Amino acid sequence: MEQLDKDTIVQWIESGSHGQTHEQDFDLEVHQQLDSTNSYLLAAPLGKQVRVCLTENQTAGRGRHGKSWYSPEGSNLYLSLAHRLSGEVSELSGFSLVIGITLVETLQKFCQEKIQLKWPNDLLVNGRKLSGILVEIKSEIKNESNDSYRVVSGVGVNLVLPADVDEHIDQPSISLEQCRPVAPLSRNKIAAEIVSNILHNVKHFESRGFGHFHHQWNALDAWYQRPVVLKMGNKTIKGIHQGIDLTGALILEQDGKQTLFSSGEVSLRSDS
Repeated sequence: MEQLDKDTIVQWIESGSHGQTHEQDFDLEVHQQLDSTNSYLLAAPLGKQVRVCLTENQTAGRGRHGKSWYSPEGSNLYLSLAHRLSGEVSELSGFSLVIGITLVETLQKFCQEKIQLKWPNDLLVNGRKLSGILVEIKSEIKNESNDSYRVVSGVGVNLVLPADVDEHIDQPSISLEQCRPVAPLSRNKIAAEIVSNILHNVKHFESRGFGHFHHQWNALDAWYQRPVVLKMGNKTIKGIHQGIDLTGALILEQDGKQTLFSSGEVSLRSDS
């Protein structure tokens, strides 16, 4: 696949489908190698409202709960966006779910297989992982009138996976190339579409909150109303997955009673 090119990506963003996207103030940079795009943006100066970072290769790509993210050079997408957002940290609940919705909407245009979401932040095709998200929040300013946070959204998308992928990834995975693409895949175009759509949807999230996206998530939920297992540290909880509430919390039904969970890892029950 072609090399990432900053000018090409910026040009695609500025001519994107959202009329206001090109007016949003952002910096975009492309690197040959980083340890992690998220780590880089958590430490880098954040002059403008949004800073975007892509890299051809990650030497220490990170997933949730300290897991590593397999990052072969020059074949997939590894990118992060850093936003400066204000308000209470509780108001950022659901932010990562908005990123997931945005990725499904974006990537679905490039393939014929149905893409779905797994709470809280994985994209699945036929039960196999296509993409993952890692959102990290860093406090910037805290005072009586305003709390400011740097919110870094890391995105990894499998575009082309090597034949020996099972030696590096411990879960069923799939690439966009395997999802019956509707046209030859362009890393630059896909990257630009992802960035453009995230910029657009984050603006809506800031003004309307997660409630604006609530129904979209439930419509894309891969395991809605199916028996699941929720893992929270050493604790395991079984129940029926009943979607998410207006804050993005998982609704788990057990013996007719519904309980909300704001964190954890959910998987299908083997006896389902």
